[in-house]
Amino acid sequence: MKVIEVYYRDELLSEYQLSKKEIKIGRAKANDIILNDPTVSRVHAVIKFDKGQLSILDSSTGGTFINSEKISAGSIAVNDRITIGPYSIFPREYEEDKDSPELRTTWHEKTLAIPLPEKQAEKSFLLQHASLKFLKGADKNRTVRIEKEKLTFGKTDDNDLVLTDEFISRHHGEIYFRNGEFFIRDLGSKNGIFINGKRVKGSVLAPGSRIDIGETSIDFIVSEDKGVVPEDKVDHLGEIVGKSQKIQSLYTLCKKAASCDATVLINGETGTGKELIAKTIHSLSSRSEGPFVTIDCGSIPKELIESELFGHEKGAFTGAQNQRKGAFERGNKGTVFLDEIGELPIEMQPKLLRILEEREFKRVGGDAHISTDIRVIAATNRELNIEVTKGNFREDLFFRLYVIPVSLPTLRDRKDDIPLLAHYFIKNNELTSGNASLIPISDEALKKMTDYSWPGNVRELKNVIDRAIVNSDGRKITDRDIQFIPTIQNEPGSTPALSGSLEDIEKQTIINALKAQGGNKKATAKVLGIAYSTMCEKVKKYKIEV
Repeated sequence: MKVIEVYYRDELLSEYQLSKKEIKIGRAKANDIILNDPTVSRVHAVIKFDKGQLSILDSSTGGTFINSEKISAGSIAVNDRITIGPYSIFPREYEEDKDSPELRTTWHEKTLAIPLPEKQAEKSFLLQHASLKFLKGADKNRTVRIEKEKLTFGKTDDNDLVLTDEFISRHHGEIYFRNGEFFIRDLGSKNGIFINGKRVKGSVLAPGSRIDIGETSIDFIVSEDKGVVPEDKVDHLGEIVGKSQKIQSLYTLCKKAASCDATVLINGETGTGKELIAKTIHSLSSRSEGPFVTIDCGSIPKELIESELFGHEKGAFTGAQNQRKGAFERGNKGTVFLDEIGELPIEMQPKLLRILEEREFKRVGGDAHISTDIRVIAATNRELNIEVTKGNFREDLFFRLYVIPVSLPTLRDRKDDIPLLAHYFIKNNELTSGNASLIPISDEALKKMTDYSWPGNVRELKNVIDRAIVNSDGRKITDRDIQFIPTIQNEPGSTPALSGSLEDIEKQTIINALKAQGGNKKATAKVLGIAYSTMCEKVKKYKIEV
């Protein structure tokens, strides 16, 4: 009797008896073996069983591996190891017991592999901030914090979460926390559990998932900590400066994010300090002695991004004269910061998914699998959930990144911090030699800055202060020394004084911004909120020379 065994890491999850000629494996409900993991394609691979011979056909984006070799199609033997995402699949052959012909476990028509990692991790940020928000049904408008590592739900009083929907079973399902992730499992309910419209027996429960049970709809939310701000406010955390309520909450969030190794996704407008937040989390974490490696996904040409991330072997492509280690190899025992993750080419996203799950990769042109111990922090100024709907960003990658979300406030939303930031930048300017009292700033100058809308956020404020120090008489910064970039200023109720066609306005805006940044294209791209590659295309298109 031939059997397919499915393992998650080293734990046997399920067996499937080979009783048909084709066994479909993948994430979609229609498969024979359902692997509920975002790194697995909807129909990932097909195992064929014909005349006693086994073969496999790959149809995935992330790849199928036989004994660590990536294949598109090939024959497989009993005890070969098939790797699909985080799963290992083995064809086995057992002698059938005449007294007990059933498999060691009773299986339904389909077998569902539910990830159950081998050991339970300590409580982390995710467990502390997860909640269920009821959107529809008898419990509508109810919000329940998930404060336990295992939460059962159903109609009877012996459940942790008692629900009143008459279409929900007595013991409907459970949500549990293992190894840094949440999972949901059906406990034999009559009407089932649906995640984002698909019925599941068990599944990873990613932040933002919609759960439907009976006539009840629930959002699974991982929220930021809005806890009480301490009475004795601190004015900085590392190089983050501010005393406003929003920044105090951000300090708390950074400390909690630093206490675990879960992936962090930082979202904020250009200039809000995303890389600074990433460095702060790294410096507060147990990885602080390890490397902090930054990759700007928006500034690296598409043809080089794979090598930058994973490295390459000598001779892998034209110009590869030596072996080179990529970011994930250089960042071993530390943190890899993926800036502007929204600019990552769509064809590279499945490869990033694999390393987020497996912490394993291959150099370009190499065959060996290299393991790495990294923590990933990503940042973007885009709304990735919207990019998903546009087809620019993979949904499964979005859910893998969206574990600890950190949203950075704009400077216009924390104007109380402007005086503190202004003095900090004056003190740390090379012309003041670390002594802010050398050049005081007038109340009129502070008011002018407070009234401004700061489209470039904290980065723009630093540039304005640096410019003001140069413009000043060396004794005091006045309101006349405070100069903004008029073409990208966005004062409430005002319109920039630009005229001509849309292309003329765009060209002039880029020219003015480039001049303000001393011709630095990368800095200009950040100020304008566009990708570095887009910036280069515009400069080439308009034949701009600064």
